[in-house]
Amino acid sequence: MHRIAMYSPIVFLALLLAACQPVQPVQNEQPIEYGEAEVFVQGAAIPGVMDIDIGPDGHIYAASELADKIMALDAQTGDVLWEMDAGEDVPEAVRIAPDGTPYWTSFYSLNVCKATLTDQDKVCQALPVDTWGLAFAPDGRLFIAADAHVQSLYEVDPALETEPRFVETIGALMAHFNFGPDGKLYVPMVADGKILRVDVDSDPVTVETVAEGFTFPWSVDFGAEGQLYVAVSIDGQTSGVARVDVDTGEWEIVGQVPAGYNSVAVTTDGRILSAMNDDGDIYEILEDGTSQPFTEPGMIAPGGLAVLPRADGGESLFVADWKTLRELDTQTGELLNKWHATWFPGAIYGPRTLAAVGNELLVTSWEDAWSGNAVQVWNPELGEATVTETEFAWVANAIPFQSDIVVVDMQADAPWMVERINGVNMAERHILGEGALQHPLGLVASEADLWVADYATGKVLQLIKDSQELAEPTVLTDVLDRPEGMALAADGRLLVAETGTGKLLAIDPTSGDIDVIAEGLGFAAENFGSIGPVSLPAQLVFSGVAVAPSGDIFVSGDAANIIYRILRK
Repeated sequence: MHRIAMYSPIVFLALLLAACQPVQPVQNEQPIEYGEAEVFVQGAAIPGVMDIDIGPDGHIYAASELADKIMALDAQTGDVLWEMDAGEDVPEAVRIAPDGTPYWTSFYSLNVCKATLTDQDKVCQALPVDTWGLAFAPDGRLFIAADAHVQSLYEVDPALETEPRFVETIGALMAHFNFGPDGKLYVPMVADGKILRVDVDSDPVTVETVAEGFTFPWSVDFGAEGQLYVAVSIDGQTSGVARVDVDTGEWEIVGQVPAGYNSVAVTTDGRILSAMNDDGDIYEILEDGTSQPFTEPGMIAPGGLAVLPRADGGESLFVADWKTLRELDTQTGELLNKWHATWFPGAIYGPRTLAAVGNELLVTSWEDAWSGNAVQVWNPELGEATVTETEFAWVANAIPFQSDIVVVDMQADAPWMVERINGVNMAERHILGEGALQHPLGLVASEADLWVADYATGKVLQLIKDSQELAEPTVLTDVLDRPEGMALAADGRLLVAETGTGKLLAIDPTSGDIDVIAEGLGFAAENFGSIGPVSLPAQLVFSGVAVAPSGDIFVSGDAANIIYRILRK
């Protein structure tokens, strides 16, 4: 078993024993009444921006993975001037042709596409392998990177009609490249930390190293005076933009931005912009090396939620937001802190679900591109993971229960399973409700009882009652439509996010009676749909529910990119 731990598993158990027991709700004779659901926090306008480019019209063009759109923004105000839905061709990289036509690649559909600005007619060409970067040569020829594992360079017919022409195999993880004023292609190599210069017209094609020593160079662009700028990572919580002398290979960091996947573009008036995937926004690099948001940053795909007390007497709402863990004040919604998923030691992985464990968080991640598929204990005060467990098929949810943890582990070609894992020896685990579940997802527990919501069957089942595991799980209800997140209300009812109907339900744990607490909530039910790659399941972004000590409820609307608050009357 792979384990990364600053503390031993015994300390992990001690954390659970000391702090994980849920507060027993007061069993009221009359259920608590709630107000209307209100928008507590609205997310960013360009969620999951993967790449930006400056068009010949001077506008900023953005590829938004999670909005599944190509967008044009005013380079002075940031206002959205034009946008179009990419459909199944979820955008990865975007470049604007000399005639102003947007082109993009889609890692998900394996297509390269273009669209007219006027009528938004889309034309795509299928490629035999996955795609990533693309760029136009000064004479209008189009080149793309294909096959993420052994990436090769291809020339593609801008009309997207004739077969692509193989140019050269460059190497793995070619990121977002661009042509320089010398007519050469400058390619960031993410894994190698290098910038390569490729002469696509020489015979044979020549490849040389321009500069090296970067950490995860993601993107390059050129300024009006021929300076090369590179979007890079700096450390676990900081990214930035480097300026490179292409003659000597010397480089320096000219500005810093928050950590995460970033891309760079230089406007026609010389401003350096860095688009941040994790915050769904674009930063402008200032002359003093600092940066300021050019568009409004924020959440990009809110998922799991949890509430923890703070040392100052306040309460914090923690949000699992794709590649970022965010801490918000429960009264104002103010962002208090955030931690970005990176490859650096001690970092959080791409968070999906959250559960409170005393003053810490139990976090699950199953985005393997960011070293995910893990259960972590995250300490907000230290800003680091104290325990990381990765021995799962595909972890989807986890909560503490008594001295153990309970995990939903997804199987590729089999029913998903709920595992109870021993807090002392995490190699000791056994399946709960075996044979009774298809796609378990939501979990909730009281001090002695445990329930699960099955996304596929619409059932809510009790797996443990009075601390005893049930040989035959009790079906509380079987009429729900794609249930996901669960929480225990202050009156003892089970709160369930019913993503198929956009409702938050409250279920009596004894009778199974169902009340609607809120409706019209922005959940993704059918698939990722309007929040990203259509080939991936809706459960990729978890619709979370959390209850504050006051009894107020918080719900994440993943499709709407919203956190809702429902106040207790």
